[in-house]
Amino acid sequence: MFNRIEMKAKAREILHKNIFMLGSMAAIPFIIELLGNQFVPQIPQEYYTSLPSDLGVVYIALAKNLAGSQLLGVASAVATYFLVVMCMELRRNPEADFNSISKQMSVKGFINYGVKMMLLNIITGIGMMFFVFPGLYLSYRYFFVRYIAIEQPELSIRETFALSKEYSKGIKVSLFVLDLSFILWIFAQVMLYSIPSLYVTPYIILTIMFVYYDRKRVFEKNETYQENEYSSPDM
Repeated sequence: MFNRIEMKAKAREILHKNIFMLGSMAAIPFIIELLGNQFVPQIPQEYYTSLPSDLGVVYIALAKNLAGSQLLGVASAVATYFLVVMCMELRRNPEADFNSISKQMSVKGFINYGVKMMLLNIITGIGMMFFVFPGLYLSYRYFFVRYIAIEQPELSIRETFALSKEYSKGIKVSLFVLDLSFILWIFAQVMLYSIPSLYVTPYIILTIMFVYYDRKRVFEKNETYQENEYSSPDM
């Protein structure tokens, strides 16, 4: 178990000290989404009712729309990756600035993160197809994949998912309740055109990050205890 109120209090402490830096980074996916609506080539509405005689025109429109959407998705993923790295670095070093945090990023690290997050989305998406509950279960089973992928990039995909499974063991309901505790913030995002996300997104990431480190501490403590127990000489 973990103390939800304590985790959120720690998250707010870091967020309020670095509100401009974290808020600016959280704004990037929001801006990308706005730009996407303006610049990604849209499929003409008439194509939904009647196809033109030249199907090549349709295929080109679909290809442009798909390519534009994918590029925006990658840009948004990079911004989210940077935001998570920023949150984790600010926990380690409260005095960290933008330059020192950017040094913690790498193309290799992002690719590793992106592959694992894509696989996580596929797994939970398939689960959601089976009456929602399996998808929810899998999403909480692999709740910490994002943070493990960034902090321990040397782990394989299998090891990353297995470690998240261990960290989430026995606390899936608590993680669900933690998500529910943000419901009013999420409702405000929906009602206010995502503007509150500049605060809410880093707040949620920081809170889950502290839960992750709490579970990591407990897990490593248990491992040390078991090693000492098995290695102790027989009396």
